[in-house]
Amino acid sequence: MLGTWNIDYLAQAKENNDLVVIELKRGKTSDATVGQILRYINWVKKNLAEEGQNVQGIIIAKSVDEALKYSVMGNSDIEVKTYKVDFILQSSKY
Repeated sequence: MLGTWNIDYLAQAKENNDLVVIELKRGKTSDATVGQILRYINWVKKNLAEEGQNVQGIIIAKSVDEALKYSVMGNSDIEVKTYKVDFILQSSKY
């Protein structure tokens, strides 16, 4: 927790030791999420990252709007991923 802010997940990449801020969104997300993750990335850079250690961000949402797509264009520090959830219920015999 960063003051009143909550980073969903903070991870460390195995391949290069980068710190990775992960922001999860349940549904559709917009460009406001970019401001949020940039705030977290910069806080981590200032308070947790070691000299020369990069900090990346990943936004994970069910869907994204056009504003978010344009907001992250050209920003190599932020990656956007979408998810799909599919539940299949099957009867179980005991």
